[in-house]
Amino acid sequence: MNKQDLLHREQYVKLLESLIDNKVQNQNGFSFAIDGSWGTGKTFVLQMLEEKLKTNGYLIFHYNCWSNDYYEEPLIAIISTIVDTLKDIDLPTSEERKKDVVSNALRFLAKLLFMITKNKFGVNFQELGINLDDLKENTIEAIKADKKPLFSHIVDEHFSIKQSIKGIQKQLLKLQSEWKGIIFIVDELDRCLPNYAIKVLERLHHICFDSEKNDFRFIQILAINKAELADSISKAFGKDFNIGKQTINQSHSSQNALAFADYYFQKFIQLIIPLHIGDISNGSELILDGFENEFFGYEESDKKIIDGFFSLVMKNFSMRSKMELVNHTKMIHQLTLARNPDLQKPRIWILAVELVDCLYRYLLKQEKPKLNYGKIDHQGIMFWLGEKEGLVFATNNNDYLDLINLEKWSQSFVDGYIQDIDGGGVSFNSVTPLNYVKYFFVSEDSNVKPTPQTITQDSIPFVKAFRETLDIIEPLQ
Repeated sequence: MNKQDLLHREQYVKLLESLIDNKVQNQNGFSFAIDGSWGTGKTFVLQMLEEKLKTNGYLIFHYNCWSNDYYEEPLIAIISTIVDTLKDIDLPTSEERKKDVVSNALRFLAKLLFMITKNKFGVNFQELGINLDDLKENTIEAIKADKKPLFSHIVDEHFSIKQSIKGIQKQLLKLQSEWKGIIFIVDELDRCLPNYAIKVLERLHHICFDSEKNDFRFIQILAINKAELADSISKAFGKDFNIGKQTINQSHSSQNALAFADYYFQKFIQLIIPLHIGDISNGSELILDGFENEFFGYEESDKKIIDGFFSLVMKNFSMRSKMELVNHTKMIHQLTLARNPDLQKPRIWILAVELVDCLYRYLLKQEKPKLNYGKIDHQGIMFWLGEKEGLVFATNNNDYLDLINLEKWSQSFVDGYIQDIDGGGVSFNSVTPLNYVKYFFVSEDSNVKPTPQTITQDSIPFVKAFRETLDIIEPLQ
């Protein structure tokens, strides 16, 4: 699917861009984080921001923690990220000075990367066909005399890391003089193991922060799920935390973990900006990404119904979960057709049935909702899906279904006053998609049932086959 701003994050990105420009114009570094739960689109926001910053003359180093967590020492991964970024810079021949600065930085960082790996981890480069003595000699010759002590002997771990970071800072400052500013974008930190995440924070802080001037030299942007990261940090540090004169007895409750995390983050992050779930309206076709073409009869009224499903029923679900639901529903749909080649292409209203079925089975891990009804004076009977109140959480405990919203989306009336509410068959108007959909959610023990006369007969076997496929793929425990 093409990356599109479904949640209208443009204003949020402009806010971040303005914040960065302000800091750079005042010749200040800065460290801030965008905080959002799983699937809220942090990575998408970072990508939007990165594209804008690059066009405005910033040098960006994008560090994905999770994809680099196989390095025991994060500094190696960070240097590798810097090196890879510099290697991909394509400068015109007219910018000789900038090319020289990049070339010198590359040469220094590449040799530094080699020596850290050799000194810290004892990698046997001879087994890889590399002449260690020649490479070490070339390394020392390639750098200035004041850097020689860094490479001239095997040093202890802390000294090596400290001196390495100083060397990295000097190279970055030279690079910064040729760009508008240097920005480290750090993503997927909360997906790493606790101890590794802490080490990443420490290494990046030492690179970006000038301890002598007590200020940041570069811009650092962290994408975090504060709640998840707080829990990881609290577990890594143990049960009791001293916050100033206050001691928190840690039982790994979310409140205690967040309290400690707020204290701990002060060292690394100057500002945390929340990223909310966001809302999508009139954008179901972008989420469906062509899935609607596997049905027939798609009209504007149907689009509004599907829009409402994502903007109201799934209002409290992340965009990632919405897209996962569509992909899963599409898979079940296509498997149903593959298992039943005699089935005809279904009407578009069946899409709503499929989405509700998969929402409950795939994301909520529950049985499909039942059709409920109640007598409304002078209006007849109101029908709705689900219960009238309460929340149903998805397995990740971040997404949840507000049953009131489900009722709002699905409610409709049967026209005309019905004397006997338990009198049996109620004819739904098939022109209204939601009334058509309700037919497939009537519970067997319901006294009031919509009659099937207004339901196209080919739809009934398709929904039955779809649910049989769903039972195979997503059986309830």
